[in-house]
Amino acid sequence: MDHVPDRRLCDGAADLGAGQSAGGNAGSAGETGARAMNVLHKTIPIQIWADIDEGIADIVRYLNTLPGVRTHASCQGTIGEGGPVPYRSHVVASWSEDALDQLVLKFDIVHHGENWGYLYPRESSK
Repeated sequence: MDHVPDRRLCDGAADLGAGQSAGGNAGSAGETGARAMNVLHKTIPIQIWADIDEGIADIVRYLNTLPGVRTHASCQGTIGEGGPVPYRSHVVASWSEDALDQLVLKFDIVHHGENWGYLYPRESSK
């Protein structure tokens, strides 16, 4: 899978010596290990294991093969299960502009921000 490295903001603890503060000023020995300023780190995609509802797992698996798409949450929905408010299966995802062209072919999309939202599989894409 092609992936353009991303940069994420990390809030990491500094490994400072005694008497140093995160700002570099001399401080008391009690400031050892003070928090460092936020740092940008290069990220890479890795495969992880997640528990996904059986009814949506194949769609989540497919989405995660598309360059520029990241899935964040999913549910197989409750249509046919009863309950007071049944809802469709969906995946919460983010995507690149290029990936959107592929997504609109198989999903109804409800945007909740710039390049992210709910993807509802169309019946023919199951």
